[in-house]
Amino acid sequence: MNSSMVFALLVIGSIVYWLIGFVQGLDDDVDVKYGYNEKRLVAGEESLDMTTLSLNEKKQRWKKSDAKKEMLALCPNFIEMRYLVEDRIEDNSAFKKDLLKYIDSVQREFMSGKISADGAKAKLLNY
Repeated sequence: MNSSMVFALLVIGSIVYWLIGFVQGLDDDVDVKYGYNEKRLVAGEESLDMTTLSLNEKKQRWKKSDAKKEMLALCPNFIEMRYLVEDRIEDNSAFKKDLLKYIDSVQREFMSGKISADGAKAKLLNY
């Protein structure tokens, strides 16, 4: 074997090795149990699956969640707060919709000058 053939084999082997790692990485991002949805726990971010909980259980879980703490830390960036709620709460019932509406109402009060950033955070803390 000449040196160019050895080099070509090394390059092809490296590409195959990278491709296998890439495909395995994609497989790690998919949770087959839930029909090929992306896994909900990414880079340490907590996701709340509330699809099977009662309304009271949903409220309790939200109050204790890291997602709520992260949302409050984003205040008064209401766009990012909404994005966090939409992205991290799995819920098709009224809870998620009501929370988003509440965020919107607090945003309107903040934008109108009725409350300060600390007041907005206090209102959101009590939800």
